[in-house]
Amino acid sequence: MTTSNRLLCAAATALMVATPLAMSADKTTLSTGMTYLKGDYGQASDTEILYVPFTLKHRTGPWTLKVTVPYLRITGPGGVLPDLGATGATTPAGTNSGLGDIIAGATYRAYYDAERGLLVNLTGKVKLPTADKNKGLGTGETDWYAESSVYKISGAWTPFATLGYKARIQLQSAQVVGPRGRTPWAALIS
Repeated sequence: MTTSNRLLCAAATALMVATPLAMSADKTTLSTGMTYLKGDYGQASDTEILYVPFTLKHRTGPWTLKVTVPYLRITGPGGVLPDLGATGATTPAGTNSGLGDIIAGATYRAYYDAERGLLVNLTGKVKLPTADKNKGLGTGETDWYAESSVYKISGAWTPFATLGYKARIQLQSAQVVGPRGRTPWAALIS
């Protein structure tokens, strides 16, 4: 059994064991979904990405804790990853699949005013390098995220804004770099 398969089995077992134990607490959910992407990502031919996350989420008081264990399948010339696009890495062409990088996070509801419908969340996440870098399913690096979100609840309409910072930590040099050398700051207003 490969290391990737062992990690996938361990993660699935942990989710199955943790789910019944956590169900007795405030609110725990297990969810899944699917994302399919296809594009050239600046390369000569198209890359197809199938991303299937399994997410265990637990809410207690002002805290929300999440762990996402994804399955990933990438078909194409190599060197393309979800959320990064073309990485410049030399990875095998063809179809590669297996466990993706596990993401763990915590969100703290820092402010909530029910009367005015105003909500502020602070979130921290870590992407653990569990995907097989040699198969082109991950970077082999640990990424850290920090973000703040502001929501204005107005009936069925909820506009929000998010400001976040994403850093890949290169442990050998303790250097912080953004995705593909770009600034790791991001903002979203919707």
